[in-house]
Amino acid sequence: MLLTIFPPPIPALGKDAPGSASGYLRRQWILGAWRRGSWKDRLGFPIGILLWWPVTVLQAAYLAARLGPSRARLSGKSPLRQFVEQIEVAAKWMIPPLWYYTFEFFDDERRAHAGDYLQRVQVKPFIYRWLIDRKRRRDPVFPFASKVYFSQACQRHGLRASPVVAVVGKQIGFYDPAMTALPPADLFVKIKTGRGGRGAEKWSYAAGTYRNAAGRSLTEAELTEHLKRRSVIEKRIVEYCLTNHNALADLNLGALATARIVTARNEAGDIEATHAVFRMPQRPGAPVDNIHAGGIAAAVDLATGKLGRATDLGLKTTSRWHERHPVTNALILGRSLPHWPAALDLVRRAHALIGDRVVVGWDVAILEDGPCLVEGNGKPDVDLIQRPHRAGLGNSRLGEIMAFHLKNFLAGDIRNGRRLEDLAKA
Repeated sequence: MLLTIFPPPIPALGKDAPGSASGYLRRQWILGAWRRGSWKDRLGFPIGILLWWPVTVLQAAYLAARLGPSRARLSGKSPLRQFVEQIEVAAKWMIPPLWYYTFEFFDDERRAHAGDYLQRVQVKPFIYRWLIDRKRRRDPVFPFASKVYFSQACQRHGLRASPVVAVVGKQIGFYDPAMTALPPADLFVKIKTGRGGRGAEKWSYAAGTYRNAAGRSLTEAELTEHLKRRSVIEKRIVEYCLTNHNALADLNLGALATARIVTARNEAGDIEATHAVFRMPQRPGAPVDNIHAGGIAAAVDLATGKLGRATDLGLKTTSRWHERHPVTNALILGRSLPHWPAALDLVRRAHALIGDRVVVGWDVAILEDGPCLVEGNGKPDVDLIQRPHRAGLGNSRLGEIMAFHLKNFLAGDIRNGRRLEDLAKA
C-alpha cells in the first residue's frame, strides 16, 4: 500500500510545457488514482498527504547529512544548499528526496528537467495497470505473474527462454515428469514470485555435490531438503544456470549478467524497443546482477549495442560512474554486446506473441550461441532505466507511447494498440 500513497497524488502540481507527455501522464495519474484507485488506496491518500511534508523534510535532512559532503565535491554545493534544493524539487514535482540523489538533481541542468522523470508510484500501481488488455487478451492467465507459466508460454510459442527444472514448496515438483531428482548440473534457485533478486541462490555442481558461493557443499538429497525448508513460506523455482557469452566473462564475476530491454506497442500496433541497460554484479560471489541488489547497470545504445558508463542507484557515499568494471577493471564504456540484433529481435517477437500490455521489460541473457529470455516484467522499474540513461522517461519515446495509449484507454479503447487483424487471431 505504501507504494500507492507515497508520494500522494496531489492535484495542481508542476508546470509542464504544453503537450508534454510527462505532464499528461502525471496529471492522469493524479486524477486516475483518485477515480480508479482501490478503496484502500483512496483511504490511504489523505494519510500520505498528511505525512508527505514531515517525512520529506526529515528524509532530506538525513540524506543531505549522509550524502551531501560527497556530492558537494562533485557539484560545489554545500549540504545545506542540497537540502534546500531537495525541498524545492519536492514542492514543485512531488519527487521524494531519495530521487534527488538517484537522478543527480544537484546538477542544475538535470534538475531543470526533473519534471521529465517518471516515478514508480505513478506507473507500477496505476498507469501500467491501465494499459493492459483485459477483455480481449491472448491468454486468460497473466503471462508474467508466474515464472513457471512464463517459461511454458515461451516454449509454446517457440521463444528461447530459461527452462524451469522444478517448483519447490512443501514438496518438489519437477517440470519434466520423467525427472525424479535434481539434475547433476549447476542450478539457479529463486523465489517463485520474487523481485529484484531477493532470495536467489546459485549452486554449482561438481563431483557429486552442489556448492554455493559461501562454500557450503550439499548432496542432492541435502539440497532438496534445504530447498524445501526455504520454501515453506515462499515457493522456489529451480532453473539450470545459464552462462554468459565468453566475451562478457570479465564483467559478470561468475554470475549471469543480463540486459533489461524495454519494448512497447507503438501507435501503429508494432513492437518497438525503446530503452535498454546491461546489468552486472560488482560483488564477487553475488548470485544476481540486479541493481537493486547492489549491482551496477550501463545504458545500451539500441542501434549499436554499445555500453555507456555503469553506475549503481547513486545512494551510497561511494557511488560513481564507471568506465571500467570496479572489480575486474574490464572496459565497460564503448563495449559492444554480442548478438545484440538477435536480442532485439527476440524481445520484439516475445512481446508480439505473449505481451498482453503496452510496455514490457525483458531480462535477456546473452549466451555463447545467442540470446535467451530469463524473465518478462509486466511492470518494469523506471529508476533502473532512468538512472543509467541520465534522462527521464516521461518525454522519451516510451513516454510518448504510454501517453498515446492512455488517451485511447480513457476514450474507451481497450485494445492498447492491437490491430483488429491481430485480435482476430487471438
